[in-house]
Amino acid sequence: MGYALYFVVGAFVAPHAAHTHQFELADQYYGLFAASCQQQASRSFWLEGYPLALCARCLGNYIGFISLGLLWLIKPQRITPKLFLLLLVPGLGEKIAEYLGWAGSNEARLVAGMFLGGAILSGLALICHFVWRIWNKYEREKISCPGA
Repeated sequence: MGYALYFVVGAFVAPHAAHTHQFELADQYYGLFAASCQQQASRSFWLEGYPLALCARCLGNYIGFISLGLLWLIKPQRITPKLFLLLLVPGLGEKIAEYLGWAGSNEARLVAGMFLGGAILSGLALICHFVWRIWNKYEREKISCPGA
């Protein structure tokens, strides 16, 4: 979650740095985040006359990742494929609607991104759980093997 928090904070640091004429710092953040986001100004929120370093959907991804992670820390829940799909559908629905030409607002992109960020976290948790189960099965078989 620290990685995601760094991106959320950094998205706001970049325009603030540009506004305060710290252009080298702003360029570092914009450049670093360009590897993970298309940074289209029209799809970004603006702060102090400059676009955030992440577009609305990417910002939502990180916020959703952090929010669901904090929620699971506060109130642990069992992660199921059903939850993963419930989080995935709204995010993909907005993306498909935009692809079909139904222009969405930055607010809709942010909310869709939040769902997608939650889906990413729950998908990673499901993968980790699956690998853990396979690994434990392998370890039990290895230990119980006679003559090993």
